Amino acid sequence: MIQVPFMQYENFVDCPVWWQNFSTAALLELKKESTYSSGQRDKCLNSLIEKHNGTIIDSENSDLINFLEFETEDDFTAFKIHWTLYGI
Repeated sequence: MIQVPFMQYENFVDCPVWWQNFSTAALLELKKESTYSSGQRDKCLNSLIEKHNGTIIDSENSDLINFLEFETEDDFTAFKIHWTLYGI
């Protein structure tokens, strides 16, 4: 398992391009729905990251992401390359 710390990013602009593209693509998917909840948002994000054997680990009482977790370094690299090149 590889863990990618995420608490270092204070806002969206500070995030790497691959994460900005990933997040934007997920939000565009959700925009197709007329209404959505935070649970639907989390489900959408998780389904997209699971394609690369990853998961999002949130802090328990917050919407903040503590870290991303991937099965292998290769999975994380594939995730970054995919979302950097083919994001939105």
